[in-house]
Amino acid sequence: MNRIIKKISAITILIAFCAFTAFAAIETVTFSKVLKKAADDKLFFETKKFANQISMVFENAEGSVDTLCAEVSNSFDISEQLRDSSYIKEYMKLYSPVIKDALTDIEDSQGLYITFSPDITDRQGTYEIWYSYDKDGRLTYTDAMSNGIYYESFDDEEFPTMQYYFSAVESPGEGIWTEPYVDSDINEEVIAYSRAVYCENMLIGVIGTDIYTEYTIDLISDMRVENDGMVFLLDGENNEIISSDNIREAGFLDSHDLWETITAGMEGKKDGFFGVDWNGKAMRISFSELSNEWKLAIINYEDKLYSAYDNIIIIVISLSAILVLLLSAAIYFTVRYFSSPVDRAIKMLHMMDLDNQVEEREATGIKEESDIELIVRKAMKRQRMNDIMLANQARLASVGEMMANVTHQWKQPLNNINIVMGNLKDDIENGQISEEEALLAISKVERLTTGMSDTLTDFSDYLKPDMKLVAFNVNHVIEAVLDLFKDKIKTRNIQVNVKGEEGLMSYGYKNSLYHVILNIVDNAIDAIDERGSEGGIIDIAIRRETGKCGRISVEIFNNGVQLSESERENLFRPYYTTKGSSDGTGLGLAISKHFIEESMAGEISLENYKDGVRCVILINEKEERHDR
Repeated sequence: MNRIIKKISAITILIAFCAFTAFAAIETVTFSKVLKKAADDKLFFETKKFANQISMVFENAEGSVDTLCAEVSNSFDISEQLRDSSYIKEYMKLYSPVIKDALTDIEDSQGLYITFSPDITDRQGTYEIWYSYDKDGRLTYTDAMSNGIYYESFDDEEFPTMQYYFSAVESPGEGIWTEPYVDSDINEEVIAYSRAVYCENMLIGVIGTDIYTEYTIDLISDMRVENDGMVFLLDGENNEIISSDNIREAGFLDSHDLWETITAGMEGKKDGFFGVDWNGKAMRISFSELSNEWKLAIINYEDKLYSAYDNIIIIVISLSAILVLLLSAAIYFTVRYFSSPVDRAIKMLHMMDLDNQVEEREATGIKEESDIELIVRKAMKRQRMNDIMLANQARLASVGEMMANVTHQWKQPLNNINIVMGNLKDDIENGQISEEEALLAISKVERLTTGMSDTLTDFSDYLKPDMKLVAFNVNHVIEAVLDLFKDKIKTRNIQVNVKGEEGLMSYGYKNSLYHVILNIVDNAIDAIDERGSEGGIIDIAIRRETGKCGRISVEIFNNGVQLSESERENLFRPYYTTKGSSDGTGLGLAISKHFIEESMAGEISLENYKDGVRCVILINEKEERHDR
């Protein structure tokens, strides 16, 4: 390689290295943030999942107790009990199997009971139905009198065992969850859900269910929290109820300041996550509210939570460094491989489809880098001149075609004018014409010349180049094209059918669309001529495109010769034509595609359809303006 190539290679590699390094650094930082957010989101959704699991246990208990409350409220006859105190004994005997069966249906509950109010009994005997599971999992009837202080407990609202009762009575119409307490009757710590039952505004009693605190602790301990996460349960006042063993071992509960920071972060929120610092370590806390307004929270140390993602960042940085080296090597060898000035010049021209414009003597004359620019400039200049000549040729051919059609339309009126003028001359020479007849002949000539002038005006209007976007009627453009071709169509005995919606308005370059449709219809006539059979048909359909909102579809079908495989592949390629060099420039369809897709933001396609060829043009309706 010469010195210029070496310098270019070095500069390119340096720029690529700096750019890729900056890009890798930015991506690493961004990726790190994304990964940490993903870790936070995972912790949050993990908390939500566990909260939902516990909520299902609580909701199951709540639903069963609420159902029993409704049943007892409707089935217990308070007036009968007040009349005859023995009524309650019969009711308990009848309802005891219902409580027993209901407990078997409540998943995860250890006890179910109905405690009747002492105010409606004679305080003689035990007026309570209570079934619970013992340590061996057997369902048994539990005697509330076993501790010997059944009625005494009703006289002391502070008595721990009666939390379930007095809390429910103090909140009529609401279900109440208690904090963990030791039930002296079964000597177990429980969490209770209870609800007071009323009939005719009189307290019948309280229905409740127990969940062993030990079971709830086990439920929390069995939660497989990733990265040694610590779990705890708070009541509605953000007081700690239950926590996992590792949270106690860490000593969080012993730190009053930490606990205040944690509870303050949860205050007034149903769920979320936030960060705290404790003993120089950063932690992430995620929490979610349960169905009973308690909250489940999970604490993770950030270094453990993000450890996996930190490893990923290291891998990403390493891969980025490797990619920088590979990119530098790739650039070096690529530049070296394409260092030949001749090859580079030819490849550049080939990419621009201009390699056919390079003469052999010019290619062999490339010795230095400066020669590349010279040969490319020469090739582009030749191609530009060819494009100008071909475009001018195409325009002249289009104008010639249009003039030929105008001439066809003028022949008949000119012939009629000649006849009228000849008759007028004979009548004048023979003295056989009146003033009225002369004026009539002049009026007829004026009508014919006016029609010819209108034809020429229409023709001139569509020859003008489009200077701005306008709203126009699509049907009028098609009518103007068909009017120009009417003699050609009639001569070839071609049937033209136009159908579709009237008055569809587009917004764009009207004259450009006119020349596109003119080119398509002209090609359709040629295709029908090429087939050479009678019964030529051109069908034009104009409608709103149902599959694409705000689009107008113009379909032009002809039953002429279909497109070959080669023609389908090269349809819109510039300079490609199936006609002879004297009949076609190969720019008609290429220019049409440019007008529709670039100037009018539309679409155009040609395809073999049935026994002919169909052209589909999609343009925008007036409401959607695409100024380009």
